[in-house]
Amino acid sequence: MFQVEKKASAAEQLISDILHAQKEAMLLVREKDGQPIAANDKALSLQSGFNLPELRSLIGEHGEANVEVKDSNGHTYELTCKKLRWLDGDPVLLFIFDESVNTRKELKKLYNLAYIDGLTQVPNRLKLKETFTELENGIIEGKICGAVSIIDFDYFKTINDTYGHNVGDMMLHKSIMRLNENPEFRGNLYRLGGDEFTLLFVEKTGTYPNLREHYEKVMSGVLGTYTLPNIDLACTITGGVAFFPQHGTTLSPLLHNADIALYKAKAAGRNRVMFFEEDDVAQDLKGLYVNSQPILDEVGNTFGYELIEGSADKKMAAKISLISFNRTLEILGLNEIENNNRYFINYTKNMAAQAAGQSRFKHQFIIQISVTDHCGEEEMLNYGKLRDLGFALAMNCSNIDFLSYELIALAKYVKISPNESIAEPLKEIQSKHQEVTFIGVGINDRQQLDFAKQVGCSLFEGFYFQAATENEPLYTNYYRLLKLVCTDESSELTLSERPLELARISLLRAKFGENLVAYFKVPRNPDHVFTLGMLSLAKEQVVDEFTLPPEILASLKTNEGKYSDILTFLNNYEHSLWNEVSKFAKDNGLNNKVINEAYLAATKWYNELTRDS
Repeated sequence: MFQVEKKASAAEQLISDILHAQKEAMLLVREKDGQPIAANDKALSLQSGFNLPELRSLIGEHGEANVEVKDSNGHTYELTCKKLRWLDGDPVLLFIFDESVNTRKELKKLYNLAYIDGLTQVPNRLKLKETFTELENGIIEGKICGAVSIIDFDYFKTINDTYGHNVGDMMLHKSIMRLNENPEFRGNLYRLGGDEFTLLFVEKTGTYPNLREHYEKVMSGVLGTYTLPNIDLACTITGGVAFFPQHGTTLSPLLHNADIALYKAKAAGRNRVMFFEEDDVAQDLKGLYVNSQPILDEVGNTFGYELIEGSADKKMAAKISLISFNRTLEILGLNEIENNNRYFINYTKNMAAQAAGQSRFKHQFIIQISVTDHCGEEEMLNYGKLRDLGFALAMNCSNIDFLSYELIALAKYVKISPNESIAEPLKEIQSKHQEVTFIGVGINDRQQLDFAKQVGCSLFEGFYFQAATENEPLYTNYYRLLKLVCTDESSELTLSERPLELARISLLRAKFGENLVAYFKVPRNPDHVFTLGMLSLAKEQVVDEFTLPPEILASLKTNEGKYSDILTFLNNYEHSLWNEVSKFAKDNGLNNKVINEAYLAATKWYNELTRDS
């Protein structure tokens, strides 16, 4: 207990008053016998929690200390001790108890939860985004440059599947510890998710005359074999690198380009690092595009989309898997899909993996399972796991006889092609499972729609409503077809060799821009914007054949025309450069909903325009 001796003078009273004004608990004691001289109220409130002899034992030989102590209730304080001279010349000890250490610890804990990956103890994607945002002005001003690399552990899934997730986690932890031993990598590693990490390197512009040559040497340090004692398997590392500002000045395009380089390295045999090249985009996107078949209610409101990936070369279509769809979202670091639509994604076996379960978008993904035969026990377990992870399941049945009780019990949706032969059994199933929503597919005319309603379907999919719409704005990186607007005449994808594609994209651009005019803060001429879109992909000699208003001509030929910003916006939108799109939206008083609805209206207009052609 702290019992303060009676004050003997006005000077001592003044010192006591000063102590009482402090926010920390403060106590003055004589060094020779530990007798308290003065204390403020906060120190007196601690008297039952501390023992003075114990506190004095913490003091060093010079009469000073700075340690953490706990009171009898387990509350932590930072104790500072200073040796002073009292008014009578005798030595005294000043104890200061600072409890803000608890706040600092809590803040550090919250910081770690927000920014530090718990397994590997390196910063996470959120911290990477914040760090890069702080660099952007320096990059734009030309003061700094550097590289963004995505590295991926080859064969990590094999180790996970063979030895279990605990061994897989240990492998990642030990491997990142090993990488952090390299001074080039220490402090530059970030975890993107799963077994993918980013290395961010920042240099003062001009430090290295040959940036690529420098990073070839640096990145060679990631190569090697990574394993654990007593296991027979090992990982290697494959990496992809993009440079800034050459390949982007914001994080999203740099990560995307590094990701393209990463998969180029994987295709070349793994265990290597490759660098992004400008022509990689054409190779990466060759012939690929995405269609989205809308699913609507009976009054024509959009409920969601079935995503279909196609090949322009083979004229074939395949459903997009959640893993690839979700991976793009993760790489881009997008926080949300800015609409309320659902997306029907085709089921694959590895969807039940932990990484899929951590998707931020599970409330909008509906896993579509093609039921073509009686399901085995393993498949049923996977379906159940997906539902437990929070995904809604849709059973797509080619034959109603395969729709077992166990499958319906897991389903939130059932997709069926209504016909007379299944009308009665379908009604019986619906009467027993009223919680399930039935979707009529293959609805191509009014008669099929009316029959689907009669047999209990409340959602519908088919060409009666709208032809499959190419390139719906899903706020993802799947604008594959629109990225064919390549102007490199040496590329196989040159639009001059694809006149119908050139016309289609030009029409979409024209109508898209015209639809936005009404929402601009600064008035624009809708006819001019439409004309601008129509000619935006044309070669200069073609433009010269038209008699155009000066504003349009200047915008098409220079970056200083009245509509040049719209041309830049159209290109950024088609290439999914969302930071630039958001900046244009802000500058012009738009929002994402207006922009996406304008694009949807343009695609609907185009489909109607060409439906009978």
